[in-house]
Amino acid sequence: MALRDFIPGNVYPFLVEGLTELNGNTYIQLSDNVISTYLVKAYDFQTEWEGSQLPENMTCYVKGINTKGLPYLEQVWSETLRKLYDDLGSEYAFRVIEEKVDSNTQTTYYLISDSSGLSFRYYPSLQAPKREVNEIFSLIVADIVEKEGNKAYLKFEEIQEEQVPPQVPQEEDIPIKVDQHQEFNLGEENEYKEFKTTIVFPAGKNNVADIDEQMKVICREIAGFLNQDGGILYIGVNDVGNVIGIEQDFPYLNSSKHDEYTYKPNNDGYELKIRSGIKYFLGGLANSKTKFEFLKAGEKTYCKVIIEKSLHAIYLNDTKIYRRTGSMTTLQKGDVITYFIEERLRERMMANDPIIRETKFTVTKSAEVEEPELDDAVAPAVDDEFTLDFPELKTSKTWFYINFWKDGGWSYTDHKIYDQNIVAQVEIQDHLKKERLIIAYKNGKIVQLTPYEIIKPKNSKGKRDPKKKNNIYNTGWNTESEILKVFCMNKKDLLLFTSFDEKNRKHVKIHETEDIELYDKISIQGNKIINDNLNATIDNVEVIPVDCTRMLDSLFVKKSARTASLGIRWNNREYVETIANLESILKRLRKRPNTAAA
Repeated sequence: MALRDFIPGNVYPFLVEGLTELNGNTYIQLSDNVISTYLVKAYDFQTEWEGSQLPENMTCYVKGINTKGLPYLEQVWSETLRKLYDDLGSEYAFRVIEEKVDSNTQTTYYLISDSSGLSFRYYPSLQAPKREVNEIFSLIVADIVEKEGNKAYLKFEEIQEEQVPPQVPQEEDIPIKVDQHQEFNLGEENEYKEFKTTIVFPAGKNNVADIDEQMKVICREIAGFLNQDGGILYIGVNDVGNVIGIEQDFPYLNSSKHDEYTYKPNNDGYELKIRSGIKYFLGGLANSKTKFEFLKAGEKTYCKVIIEKSLHAIYLNDTKIYRRTGSMTTLQKGDVITYFIEERLRERMMANDPIIRETKFTVTKSAEVEEPELDDAVAPAVDDEFTLDFPELKTSKTWFYINFWKDGGWSYTDHKIYDQNIVAQVEIQDHLKKERLIIAYKNGKIVQLTPYEIIKPKNSKGKRDPKKKNNIYNTGWNTESEILKVFCMNKKDLLLFTSFDEKNRKHVKIHETEDIELYDKISIQGNKIINDNLNATIDNVEVIPVDCTRMLDSLFVKKSARTASLGIRWNNREYVETIANLESILKRLRKRPNTAAA
């Protein structure tokens, strides 16, 4: 297919190559058997696709053509909906996001979202009950109506005589107090109860076994309960609560592509397989919060996973937080994550958790909690209540000092020297000599080096050939720009960049050090971190302890978007809590003595 064949308004088939990151967004990479650089933006639920989850083909709508003849692609919306709602006429759960008024008809409608994070309009009938924000309720998806311009919508039907779940959970729904009696039908899913038919066969795969994919689904549900109030996951039970058994899974317990252990095709092997998945996707703490029971309904065995509430946030694959909301398990985003972690912290403090007793640090205030008294050493820019584990700053004896001379030369000495021709000087402490030396330039470039390799480089024969102490080497730093900052850091820690755009608006972003090339020469020009085309000026570069990762994850920029993005605007309302946390972290860090940076 040639580029000239693309016509705006038409749809075209593509082969799916995989996922890629660009400018902080996830895209699906496509091919037409000639070119494999086509991109279409992925929906949130598609960013979790891995391996066999990726479809082989995808049809895309051409919205327009750019100046290079490449198409602007959109996923065909009606096809996306048909894959998610493949059982028309059935009930699906939705969450109320907001109550709004249609500006054209002045009709009230609800903006609702499904378990995949997609949003829809729902216009209630006059007889429908009033819905509250965050309320979970069910609608029948009767049809998918397709319109011109790649538009489509779900046609909803309301459920007659809808049963409203009780406001207070019944005793049999609470994990610790669940009645242990055996029954063929286990009722309906709710805030404390979830049904899964299998740990082997993913939904929509026509009974094709993929235990790795389905175990991730199982662990996502477990994470949702752990991060909410606990609950019970029944396996071998269908959506309406009927027991169908787990026996069909037994022959496939050893079909994983990455799990090297062998599991016996019985109840013990079944539990061990699930526990292995929990450890792989959620970690050891999650495993300690679950217990298993195997029950009989006639001749069929079903598995009951009883899940305790965790007072520590549980991440799926170390990156995503899920919580149970009504009968849905939903992905948490943005500042909702911050509020959740603060909530868990308060509960740990109230429970006198020993992990928290020994931790001192700062956080952002939740409006519902009375602020505790703080000592003067903390004094954060925002009200404090959230905590982050700040390890003590490690120090050691001085190894050497590296000096940067005005004419571009460099030298190293075993003591600090004072000379008007030195533009920058950095102390290399002994524990950092094999870590990282960072040279930040005012032109937005960064050079990352290992101090040991600079002072004691290897010669052509692979042997160490140390540079001479006190000697000035003319093949020095990049004099095409000015040095903004020079410092040493642990290679596992993070680099925070602040800059100002042409309208003098402050931006902030975080890079992992491994995303920035490591060089073996001081004279190299370095990595471009702030692109010239953005007409921005770099303001500062700072080290953030890797322990802060989870509190600042929305500020991270992928390696693929290193130069293309200035990051997040400092006053972006969507990130107000994250920025407030960053301010507190920076204030705390700046109060610590730091002799390693100059």
